[in-house]
Amino acid sequence: MDRGKRAALTAMASFFARRLSVLARLIAPGARDLPEITDADISAAAHIVERQPYSRANLVFLRDKRILFDDACRGFVMYGVQARTWVALGDPVGPTECIADLVRRFLDECGAFGGVPVFYEVRESDLQVYRDCRLTSLKIGEEARVDLTSFALVGGRWSKQRQHLRRLERDGISFRVVRRGETAAIMGRLRQISDEWLTLKSGGEKRFSLGSFRPDYLSHFDVAVMERAGDILAFANLWTSSQRFEIATDLIRHCRSAPPETMEALLLHAITWGQSQGYRWFSLGVAPLAGVERSFAAPLWSRVGSFLYAHGETWYRFRGLRAFKAKFHPEWTPRYLVYPGGGTLPRIVADVAALIAGGYRKVVLK
Repeated sequence: MDRGKRAALTAMASFFARRLSVLARLIAPGARDLPEITDADISAAAHIVERQPYSRANLVFLRDKRILFDDACRGFVMYGVQARTWVALGDPVGPTECIADLVRRFLDECGAFGGVPVFYEVRESDLQVYRDCRLTSLKIGEEARVDLTSFALVGGRWSKQRQHLRRLERDGISFRVVRRGETAAIMGRLRQISDEWLTLKSGGEKRFSLGSFRPDYLSHFDVAVMERAGDILAFANLWTSSQRFEIATDLIRHCRSAPPETMEALLLHAITWGQSQGYRWFSLGVAPLAGVERSFAAPLWSRVGSFLYAHGETWYRFRGLRAFKAKFHPEWTPRYLVYPGGGTLPRIVADVAALIAGGYRKVVLK
C-alpha cells in the first residue's frame, strides 16, 4: 500500500473512532427495557421457520434477538436494539401475505417507543413493501448462492478444487454429516476447535446477524465435519429450510492442524451433500459492500463504502471474503439496508456495526 493510501486509511480510522465515541456517549441507551426471549417464543418461531423457504431464519435460535409476532402467529420479525436504532434482521419471516403487515407492525412498535426502524440485509423482491411505507433502501452487499439444480464439480473451472479434494482424500481426511440428535457426543471437540479458531483469528464471537458457538444453538442443526482417523479437524453447522428450498452453512471453523484446503473442501462437500438431499439452493452468505451502488439517496455512504471495499482490506477483508465465495461460482443477488432516510444513516451504520460486534468499542478496535 502506498503512503497516500495509508494516510487516507489512518485518517478515516481516526474519523470513525471519534464519531463512534461521540455516539456512544451522546445516544441514550436502549429505547426501553425489552422482555427477554422465552421458550414459548422459540417454540412458536420454530413452527414458522419450518414452514418458510429461507435458511437464515434459523438465526432466531441464537436467542439474542427479540421477536415480534403477528396476531395469528403466522410470521415474525426478529430484531435487536442498539441505542435508539431498532434493527430487524432481514425481511419478516413467514408467508408472503404476512410481510406487509409485519413491516407495519414493526414500524408502529418502533414509533411507540421513539425507535429508529431499520431492516438489515433484506431481499430485493420485497423492496416495494418498504417503499410503500416511505422507507429508503440502500444496497449494502450481495449474497452468493449456488444453484444446486445445475451444480457439477466438472470442467476446467473446478480443476483446482478437484485436486484439493483428492489431496485431502490421500491424506486420510474425509467428510460426513453428524445428525442433529447425535451432535451432543461431539460438542466438546467442536468447542475445542472453535476456541482455537477464535484465537487464530484474534477476535471474539460476533452476534445478531452471525451465529456464535453455543451448544444450545448448535443442537438445533446437523453438523458437517472433516475428520482424520476419527479426529474432527473442521466443522460447519447446516441451516436448512422447508420444501428443501435452501441449505447454508453458518459457523465454519477449523483447528490449527487442518491443511489449508480443508475449509474449501468442507464447503464443496456440503454443497454436494445438499444437492444429494434434493435442495434447490446453497447459500454462501452475504459479501458486505460488494457491488455497492452510488445512489442519489446516500452518496456519502456510496463513496465511503466503495473506498472501504477498495482499500480497507487490512481491517475488514471485504475483497478477500468475496473472492473466497467466488471460488464456488455462485449467482450474486443484492441485499439492502432499509431505513427512514434523511441524515440518520451515519448513526444507523454505527449502531448496526455495534450490534453485530457487541459494542462500539469492539467496532473501533476491530
